[in-house]
Amino acid sequence: MNIQSKLLFLLFITCVVGLATSALSSDTQTCTACVQLMSNDIIINTAKQGCEECSSLSAGFKDLCQRVCTLPLVQELSESDPIQACQSLSMCPAELNSSANITILTVNPAISEYGDTLKLDVEFKVTSPIGTGQLVFETVDPNGKKFGQKSLLISVANGVYKDSYSFTFTNEKQYPSGFYWTWVSVCEGTCGSVSATTLSKHSTSYMLSGPYGSGSGGSGGGSGSGSGGSGSTGSGSGSGGLYNYY
Repeated sequence: MNIQSKLLFLLFITCVVGLATSALSSDTQTCTACVQLMSNDIIINTAKQGCEECSSLSAGFKDLCQRVCTLPLVQELSESDPIQACQSLSMCPAELNSSANITILTVNPAISEYGDTLKLDVEFKVTSPIGTGQLVFETVDPNGKKFGQKSLLISVANGVYKDSYSFTFTNEKQYPSGFYWTWVSVCEGTCGSVSATTLSKHSTSYMLSGPYGSGSGGSGGGSGSGSGGSGSTGSGSGSGGLYNYY
């Protein structure tokens, strides 16, 4: 897509978003679609690239480019993380006093061999509603490589929630033997971004033995922190949503 096309696309999106903002409520479907769009950088990259290249356009397009790129909405989108951008458009709900605590984090098995499927189970208690946030599993292998799973949390009411994450140790090339760590975070906003609030974060370790089963180890260790709840498991399941979007 050339710069002229990007610019026209950006202008179109700006108009559509403006209309949508006045017509749509912050429901789950709207919020999910917005975060997915922003996560793919369709709007944000177009804004950034378009603004940088304004000076290279012909007179007519140069003027239009400068006008579009100075719109407050475009500037706000280009400087925001996906969830923050959608909240600024009133497409995702936001809460200033969210509170949650991870109460249970288990890993099974604690010592794995190649071919085993490892499963992590988490339970967290929300004591003050979450507007829009994430539940993130981030795993680090013995060589420092990171992988994991992110789930979108939308309008999560007070209650106890459960989720899980699993993967299979397929081969030594993809999964080196040794100790692995997984960090689990519950956030209001996009975990890791400047605008996000980490409500609770826990970690656990486990071991993948070598090709010949020579590994040894204990049952793994863990640590964590949280906000709100006392750390008890509570009761009930609550209502709200956990939405895997990548």
